[in-house]
Amino acid sequence: MISDKILLAAVITVAVGLFMPFAVRPLLTRFTVIDLPSARSSHVRPVLRGAGVAVAAALVAGLLVTLATGGAGGTGGSFTFLVLTTVILTAGLGFAEDAHGVPIGGRLIAQLLIGGLVGGWLVLLSGQVLFLPIAVIVVPVLVNVANFMDGVDNLSGMVLVAFGVAHVILAAMTDAAPDTLAAAGAVAAAAGLGFLPWNNGHHKMFLGDSGSYLIGGAMSVITLGALAAGAPLLAVLGPVAVYLADTAYTLLSRVLRGERWHESHRQHRYHLLEDLGWSHISIAAFVCGTTALTSTLGVLSAVGGVGAVLCAVAMAVVCTAYVALPRMLRSRRPNEVAR
Repeated sequence: MISDKILLAAVITVAVGLFMPFAVRPLLTRFTVIDLPSARSSHVRPVLRGAGVAVAAALVAGLLVTLATGGAGGTGGSFTFLVLTTVILTAGLGFAEDAHGVPIGGRLIAQLLIGGLVGGWLVLLSGQVLFLPIAVIVVPVLVNVANFMDGVDNLSGMVLVAFGVAHVILAAMTDAAPDTLAAAGAVAAAAGLGFLPWNNGHHKMFLGDSGSYLIGGAMSVITLGALAAGAPLLAVLGPVAVYLADTAYTLLSRVLRGERWHESHRQHRYHLLEDLGWSHISIAAFVCGTTALTSTLGVLSAVGGVGAVLCAVAMAVVCTAYVALPRMLRSRRPNEVAR
């Protein structure tokens, strides 16, 4: 059961997430931090971006409350501070890209350095040296995956909610640093929830790179923290499995077709569902739902033995079905070219 201290942190996170955009919007307008329609866009008019700084403020507030109240448990302060540091660094890097633009090489170097920081910190916490090279890979990968998947309204916020809730449940069911991971998961879910109203309607705002980098950073450090605490590998893969499947399949397909994989495009599975007439909320709910399903299978895999194998197979089936869905739906429209 989630503690009162963690619940308090989550409530404050939601509150800050709901009200911080009132302060952020005038600043983004003043400095013209605007997302213009492009080849990758799902919108046709300029929209304010950079609202990820409001989500970052909500996460920071929640994590500070966790630290102040001891909600992460007696030994969880160091990991909570690592999550806090990662959130600030990734959101800051993303906002620099939103506001001024950062060369791709500079962004990659910064992501690798953040990964090195996370890995080194986890080595100190766990005593396992392998976390250094693992984090140097995982942090940039998940930061960029979250960035690639941030393409329609509500998707990133809803998936962050599913990811956070999954880690709260995972912490409780596996006894992997339950208070520490539950606190991080609860605050992450609350931050995603607080932003959702701002990603809709006439006055909506976009997360921008500040938000997508932040979400990728939070996902990576919480995932690695769960591994360091002893959670099973399949259990920590569950909450990010759909994101990884969509991105891996899309990039591999583009490479095999000889396309420039790093250029803007609309070939992710969620893009294709939009092209088939799905609304943004339907796409977000579908991705969130499949993420919740793979997360559940991941948690259930903690039973070990044959049950873990069955959960692994089921997770692979879910991800395969997710990837195949646009093609299956398009097959009913013979005049369309398959991608």
